[in-house]
Amino acid sequence: MAGRPAKTMFDGVDLSTRGDGATLEAHKQDFVVRYVSPDTQNHPHKRITLAEQNDYFAHNISVCYVWETTTSEATSGRAAGQRDAIDAATYVTSLGAPAGQPIYFAVDEDVPGSAVDPYFRGICDKIGVTRSGSYGSLRVIRYLFDQRLITYGWQTYAWSGGQLEARAQAYQYLNDQMMGGLNVDLDAAFTLLYGQWDGSDMARNITDDDVAAIVTAFNNQRVDAGAVAPPTGDQITRIQAERNDYYRLNGLANTFWPMVLTSDGQHGKLVDIMAQSQSNGSGISEIKATLAAWTGGAAAAGVGLEELAKIFDAAAAGARAQIPPAATP
Repeated sequence: MAGRPAKTMFDGVDLSTRGDGATLEAHKQDFVVRYVSPDTQNHPHKRITLAEQNDYFAHNISVCYVWETTTSEATSGRAAGQRDAIDAATYVTSLGAPAGQPIYFAVDEDVPGSAVDPYFRGICDKIGVTRSGSYGSLRVIRYLFDQRLITYGWQTYAWSGGQLEARAQAYQYLNDQMMGGLNVDLDAAFTLLYGQWDGSDMARNITDDDVAAIVTAFNNQRVDAGAVAPPTGDQITRIQAERNDYYRLNGLANTFWPMVLTSDGQHGKLVDIMAQSQSNGSGISEIKATLAAWTGGAAAAGVGLEELAKIFDAAAAGARAQIPPAATP
């Protein structure tokens, strides 16, 4: 697969030296992937610093973390994975990232997934599969997902034969590009959560039970019946993930859109999108009131943006499951 994928939701770059938030913001980037592994002789500024990270946050750039010491490290066995997981997590914590912050571990060579199996089992031993991510080829990412050794997949186009693993949340699609004086690789993210952190303070972790309870509440709430015409214009591309499917809910106005709030907070609340949308007004006030209540309550409880996004995304998935199939023409 060459070029920027059509399903891209967020644009980003990765680089092995220090970048700057102003440059990335000027080039309309949403995120950056930076190393947390130590500096090397060839890359003396490989490891992200706290000051660099905060500069990204100041320019609305989210950060993903990746660990790679040597090209063949991921084939070095379980003990190596355990050691790297501890070292990576320790440094990520020093950057102020929340507990549970995902970390990508690089497989930067053309090897079968089985060759890195012990290494990723070692990673999961120390930080758990929910934090475990991998950068690698199609067959590496596919294998690790199949074996449930990663939650996050960042696939590279290298060694992938133009194919893209459907479960990968991110994709590196072009290397060695110049961006305002920075040498970067170009990346795309396809999902709301792709292992990023936007600098927000997540005061408490949301459990799966919490998510399930909120999803149930969202899905059981109905608004005033009536058709709500789909919004038009470019502003909906990150909000309306299932196109117009929500408007087929048995004549009811949609109670919820797939992405009410993105994890970086840049794309607004549903209230703002609704205000811009074309509609007949039916159910709009109820939706706004519901959203305001939920977001206000979440803020009061100390729930961070990414946690809130996880809840909203899960609720949307539940709503999608209730959509009746389209009638056959």
